[in-house]
This record gives sequence, C-alpha cells and structure tokens, in this order.
Amino acid sequence: MNQTPPDATKLAKLCKLASILSQFLWPGVFAVFLSFFENSPVWTFFIVLTAWLGVVMGLTGGPGLADYLLQRVPSHRQVSKGMATAFSLGTFWIPTTATAIFGLVLTGALREDLQPQSHVNDNLRNYLLLVLQAFSMYFIATGVSWSVVRREVKLVQQESETAEN
Repeated sequence: MNQTPPDATKLAKLCKLASILSQFLWPGVFAVFLSFFENSPVWTFFIVLTAWLGVVMGLTGGPGLADYLLQRVPSHRQVSKGMATAFSLGTFWIPTTATAIFGLVLTGALREDLQPQSHVNDNLRNYLLLVLQAFSMYFIATGVSWSVVRREVKLVQQESETAEN
C-alpha cells in the first residue's frame, strides 16, 4: 500500500465525507435522550450502557479507519480484504446487531412495570422509537469513528499546508 497521503482534493473529499458521516452521532444521542422518558430504569440503563460501548467502539476503531483511509497502514499491519471483512463483522456489525436484537427482546422479557413505555403503548410509531433506541450503539459508534477520521484528515491537511509554506 502506498504510504504517501492522498492529495489535497482527495483529502477535501474525505473530510467532507467524514463530516457528513460523523453526523450519525446525533440520532444516537437523541435515542439515549429518549430512553430517559421511557419510565423504565432498566431500559434506560441498557441504552446508556450501549451508548458508552458505542463511544468505546468509535474511539478504538476510528484511528484504524483513519489510517486505512489516509493510506498510513504499515506493511506489517496490512490484511487481506477477506480478513478486513471478518474483522469488520466480528468487531462492529455482529456486536451492534446482536445488542440491538437483545434490546428488542429485552423489552418483552421485562416485567410489565419495568417495560419501556414505547413497548407498553403498542403502535408503529412507538415501536420505531424503540428500534431507534436499540440501535443507539450503531449510531454513536459510527459517528464517533467518523469524527476521529475527520480530526485526523484535518491534521493531515494542516501538516500539508504547513509543509507547503
């Protein structure tokens, strides 16, 4: 893999993409905020816990994603496409999806007085709010990862500008 950073136009496009994708953080924050109004401390605790897991996933995965996109991965850390897909599935997609499914199953497994209000008031709008809350980890992890990428791209752009002057 080429160890030179992308040119200025590619960096600008990558920064714009990272700025857009880092906005995924806000639906996750909104979902966590909504969980406080579900009248279920168990559900709120679960959503806040998954939100923190999303932050951790984003902070640990973001630097590697930034290195990959900026072509800064050392040769001893490069992996095949198949291995990269396996890492992605094993460290992001499977845990995120399993957590969301567990959250949706949890809503029905709780005693009636501990169930989230959106589950008790059974209609499509409330169910969609529960799904949004269950996927808060995905939104937060994605938003934080791309925020890290954006920060790294900005640093590379500043270094490039400084080197040119």
